[in-house]
Amino acid sequence: MKVTVLNQEKKERKNSFYSSIALLILGIVLTFHSQELISMIFIILGFIVLLYGIFKVSNFYKLKTQLQYEDNELITTGILYSIFGLIVILLSSFFASAIKIVTGIWLIFLGMTKIKTGMFFKNVDSKNFTIQTIAGIVLIVLGIYTILANNVVFIFIGVALIIYSILDLIDLVLKK
Repeated sequence: MKVTVLNQEKKERKNSFYSSIALLILGIVLTFHSQELISMIFIILGFIVLLYGIFKVSNFYKLKTQLQYEDNELITTGILYSIFGLIVILLSSFFASAIKIVTGIWLIFLGMTKIKTGMFFKNVDSKNFTIQTIAGIVLIVLGIYTILANNVVFIFIGVALIIYSILDLIDLVLKK
């Protein structure tokens, strides 16, 4: 019984080590190459859609030759999916930039909403007014930074993953 528990604990520590390393790598990529990662994700999604379209077109020709049946919906959707997949692949950088800009605009909007909410507390609760106003200004600055520079949200997630994985690795070493 004791051997089984020790083997299970060893296996869990090994899995925890590998997942920490994977999260560390993901965190580094998100922190320093978030734009490229988002572009790569769009390329992969576009490729999947393109393959689905090609599959639909091949099914059309398979039905046509084997059963002498033409399904026009199959060829139409296959061609449309193929075209859409190619567009996503070719414009992956554009879509990645669009996500960055939309995220920045969303952060600016949230900041303006926080400031507006803080104005309601201006005469009632000065502490809440200050907190809301500062939070709103920070969100607006982050939104502008996200639009002009790198995607702050993904960088923040990357830094959090790096910190978590390093702490988890330190915990694994100390438990040894």
